[in-house]
Amino acid sequence: MLKVPAGDTPGSRGLAAAVTLDGRRAGAVTTGTQVTAEPVTVDVSPEMSVKGAVRTDRLAVTVTNHSPDASVGVTGIDWSFGERTGTIAGSGDGATVPPLAGRTFHATVDGASAYAVQPVEATARLADGRTAHDSDSFGFSPIVRATPHLVDGRLIGLENVPKVDLSEVGSYNGIEPSVADGDMWATWDDKNLYVSAIVREKDHRTAQKTAWLPSGDSIGIGVQPDKPGEGLGSWGADWYMLYAGDTLTQGPGVFVESLPKDYPVGSVEGAGVRVARDEEAGTTTYLVAVPWQRIAPLSPRDPAFSLTLTVNKNDGLQRENNYRSLGLDGWQTWGDGLNNWKLGRYQQVQLTG
Repeated sequence: MLKVPAGDTPGSRGLAAAVTLDGRRAGAVTTGTQVTAEPVTVDVSPEMSVKGAVRTDRLAVTVTNHSPDASVGVTGIDWSFGERTGTIAGSGDGATVPPLAGRTFHATVDGASAYAVQPVEATARLADGRTAHDSDSFGFSPIVRATPHLVDGRLIGLENVPKVDLSEVGSYNGIEPSVADGDMWATWDDKNLYVSAIVREKDHRTAQKTAWLPSGDSIGIGVQPDKPGEGLGSWGADWYMLYAGDTLTQGPGVFVESLPKDYPVGSVEGAGVRVARDEEAGTTTYLVAVPWQRIAPLSPRDPAFSLTLTVNKNDGLQRENNYRSLGLDGWQTWGDGLNNWKLGRYQQVQLTG
């Protein structure tokens, strides 16, 4: 093992070394490493498993030992999820973290409502008397396997799927609840990620064309791999901001507002969108199917990723032929981060059976 000075500033480091044979340079090797401010760190995240109609929610608390020399003993982990609290017992070989390794501990959380975001904390107590801490805000958000359909203006196939009731677990930005209130469902199968929605809105302003959906009456879907904000700032990071709805001149469609490197801006080819408006009831019903291949590297092979859902309302003002100047009146959202480009505000979700 080769050791080099870490320096005083946390962050990534690039390392390079020359290879010599018999005193002559024969090549070079490069690698990268990460310098942390603390020798031991904690990361807390949600995990779910589903058997039949029963969902089990757990906190996954990963303790990482960044020391190259000494193991770290964990004597216990105190955790909280909203008002729920508990302790994960430590001690013994099962609570020892080897050098340059991590170990994950679990705590079952009972009675949590799907999609309800709560403040979360975890503090690991170490054998040498130190502590390591992490905090976050998330819920247990399952994306259930189901293929919905829109038949005669009604969604079917969602009977056992938990609903994202935006009036209960969402928030508003710029508009009042009387303007729009949505219920949304996220599901999946081997071909597509589906988002279904019923939006209660007195007025529905159909966008002129697909390129205007980001600021029109539409639903927004933001997805990114891994945890919220991971990869942010990297050119070509794989994250997508999708807007779905009907249009007056091009019919229903999905528009991608931001993208990975080399992904074409504009309509999402292969996406399926159906929209049904009931003027008498004052509801707009959506069914959106986004092929997994259009949002790679997201796929059923990696069931955990980050998501945000929104109901968007246009302000009704006529402007020049440029969607960026059209203007939203506001939106209702779960997860937040779509219309304000705050990827760190997305929420962690998990595909379940």
